[in-house]
Amino acid sequence: MPSLMNKDPMQTHQTLHKFQFSGVELDKLGASGYTIVTIVQDTSTSVTDFKDDMEKTLKQILEACARTKASQGRPGIIIARTVKGKGVSFMEGDFNWHAKPPTDEDCRLALKELENGEMGS
Repeated sequence: MPSLMNKDPMQTHQTLHKFQFSGVELDKLGASGYTIVTIVQDTSTSVTDFKDDMEKTLKQILEACARTKASQGRPGIIIARTVKGKGVSFMEGDFNWHAKPPTDEDCRLALKELENGEMGS
């Protein structure tokens, strides 16, 4: 496991961004003093429940931020286990959209799908 105890926060962030965590690795980080919060998106919800799902996920994110901020002097890690592009037929599950900004047309189509509550309409 690469060293995560860097003095430079950006170097630590870059290391973590490239790192896949297993339960054992998370236990080691916790034992090293990290505050670890995991957010898990409910993947069983239908597209029509998208707004409720996003509200729950946003609430989890805000709670996770509060927990890591409250652990004064300790580094915090928030791991979000979500479905990239949830609810949009041409984005859902496609990792390429994680780092690729959508075009204006992509946004229009995605919003139309989300508003209609149907993928690929």
